Amino acid sequence: MNITWLVTQGRTYDIERKGGYIWAPKHTKEGAEKFFWNNLTRVTPGDIIIHYSTGIKAVSRVTEPCQESVMPQELAKADELNTEGWMVKCEYFDLGQVIRIIKFKDEILKYCTEENSAFNSKGSVKQGYLFELNEIIAVLFMREILKVKPDLSKLPFINEFLNKEYAEDSPVNEILNSKNDRGNEVMTNQMLSNLERLMALHESTQLVKRPSRIALPELITKKSKQAEAEDITISKETVKELADTKLRQFLEEGAIDEDEVYDMRFIDYSEETFGIDHPLLLRARALTFDDSPNYFRKQVIIRDEKFYLCSNWSEKQRVKLEKWLNAVDARVNAIPEYKDIKIRDLAKGVLRDMLMAGKASPEEVEKMFTLDYSSETFGINYPLLVKERNQSNAPNYFKVKVPIRGQTLFLCSQWFEQPKNNDRPLLEKWIKAHR
Repeated sequence: MNITWLVTQGRTYDIERKGGYIWAPKHTKEGAEKFFWNNLTRVTPGDIIIHYSTGIKAVSRVTEPCQESVMPQELAKADELNTEGWMVKCEYFDLGQVIRIIKFKDEILKYCTEENSAFNSKGSVKQGYLFELNEIIAVLFMREILKVKPDLSKLPFINEFLNKEYAEDSPVNEILNSKNDRGNEVMTNQMLSNLERLMALHESTQLVKRPSRIALPELITKKSKQAEAEDITISKETVKELADTKLRQFLEEGAIDEDEVYDMRFIDYSEETFGIDHPLLLRARALTFDDSPNYFRKQVIIRDEKFYLCSNWSEKQRVKLEKWLNAVDARVNAIPEYKDIKIRDLAKGVLRDMLMAGKASPEEVEKMFTLDYSSETFGINYPLLVKERNQSNAPNYFKVKVPIRGQTLFLCSQWFEQPKNNDRPLLEKWIKAHR
C-alpha cells in the first residue's frame, strides 16, 4: 500500500526539485544513523511526497525505488564530496504558492502524537528530513493543495489517493463525509481562476463584464474580512507575545537565512532592526545569570543549534517588529511567477492590470490618492495614483494611463528594490491578497 510522506527540505528544495529527487546521507560524520534519513529506504514507486520548505511548496510522485548514491555535486560541500547516502527519484508538481501548516495546528496536535511524527509538541515541523505522514493529516494537506492548484486533481496518482478506501472506524471517513464538496470546490476555484486571468488581459479588460451569477465581489469581500480579522487578532497580542509566537515560529521553521540568524546575535543589528537593547538571539551555552531576566526560558532551536530569544520588549518596538514579521511573511509567501520580474515592471504591468480589472474597491481607490495609505500599504513615497500627470509630477508617474471605473488616472513609477527601501514584499502582498 502506498505511503504519503513529508520531506522538509529547507534551502535544498530548489536544488532537489531541479534534479527531480530527494537525497539524505546514511549517517552523520560520527557514524550515527537517523530514522528520518533511513526512511528513504522505505519509499516505493507510487508513494506521494509533500514537499515542505517554510511551508508546503509542491507535491510529487515517486518514480523509482530508493538507490544508494553519493551526495550529488550540486548539494556537496567541499569536505563532503564522497558522502554516502540514499536517493529517491520523484516527479515534482509545484503549487505556485506556499501553504502554511499553522492552519492545521489543531488536527496535528490531536492526531500526530507518535514519537517519529513530523511535528513537535507545538504543531510545528521538526528538524529532520523525511517523515511518514499520518493519513488524516495527509488528506487535509491534499485538500488544501487542491484548493491552491485545482488542476492537480486530474493527475491519476492524486485521484487514486482521493478515492482510497479507509477502514470503517478511521477518522478519515468523518473528514471525507463532512467535506464531500471537493468537486464543487475545485470547479469554483477553476472558474474564478479563469475569470481573473481573462479580466487581467491588458487589451481586453474594458470589454469584459463580470458574470452576474458569480459572486466574485462577495468572495473578495469575504477574503478581505478574514484578513482584517487576522490583523485584529495580531494587534491584540502584546509585543512580547508576538516575539514569543510569530517571531519564534519563523526562526524555528527555517524562514530566516543563516546570515541573518548570525546577525541576530549582535546588539547593533538587533537595535537597528527591532529597537531592542539586547541581542535578539543568545547562544544557549553563552547565557549567564545576568542575561537570564532578558530572555525567554524556552529555547529556540534553529538548524539543530540552541538559542535563547530576547524577552525584553515594550510597545514602542511594536512597529518595527510587525514590519519585520510582515516582510518575512511576504517573502515566505512570495509569488513564484513574479520572481524574475523587476519591481517597476511588476507595478506597471500586474498592479496596473489588476486596478483596471476592478480588484480594488472604490473606497480603496480613493485611499490610493493619499500619501499615508500609499506609504503604509506599498512603501512608496508618493500617492499611488494621481488624476493628472503634469510637469511637476511627471518624473514620479508612468506615462501610460490607468482607466479605473470611468476615471483616467496615472500610476506611481517610483518603486525600488534595495536593502533600505524594498517595496517588493508589500507590492506582492497586495497582489496576492487581491487577485
